[in-house]
Amino acid sequence: MKWVKCPPKFIANRYGSFKQKKMTTRINVKATEKTILNVIGTKIRQVLLDNTSKYIGFRYTNEVKFPECRPVDENYEILLPISSKGDEIKSVYELAHECIHLITPVEKNNVNYFEEGLATKFQLDFIKKYKHIRVQNGEIYYDVAMKKLRTEDEKYSIAYDDIEKIERLSTKTIYEICKELFQKDLIITFAQITPEMLEQVTGIKDNDELLIRVCEKFYT
Repeated sequence: MKWVKCPPKFIANRYGSFKQKKMTTRINVKATEKTILNVIGTKIRQVLLDNTSKYIGFRYTNEVKFPECRPVDENYEILLPISSKGDEIKSVYELAHECIHLITPVEKNNVNYFEEGLATKFQLDFIKKYKHIRVQNGEIYYDVAMKKLRTEDEKYSIAYDDIEKIERLSTKTIYEICKELFQKDLIITFAQITPEMLEQVTGIKDNDELLIRVCEKFYT
């Protein structure tokens, strides 16, 4: 009955040991930033493609309370609040959102519901894969972020829901819709999207209210 007293050793001696892949709970934020940009380039288009500007990276600072994409001379950087430093999963979540704004940066007052909804959907989609990282009360970060979206960020929640609705009504994903808008040269920036363009690319009919709403300015 030796196997009853020490089954792991017995099994290893009889059948050989098996190497297990070590599961990490840490994230290399800088390396993941590159992944985010590559995913955006594949799904939608390369950031700052038609600009002489460059993305010079992100930094943590007391200058902002919320993440922000900001011009620096002729380039762009992402500012993350100092409270996010040391919280890798939160940093990645915030970077995923702000990197969408790097596709075609515009003045904040020109950003529409479509762009903010797209950025919110992308950050939620990206963070889903980190199911092995548990945060508050053992929850995965996606669930924590979704709760925050629904309870604290009403405008972002509306924008996200509108993007989700566009996907349900169309035969294309929102990323395919965005890629087509750029590939057909219908837009240079998300701020130029019109209801007519969306109807043409998405194939959505008889839903003017939705298509008009996502083209409205988000911060006015």
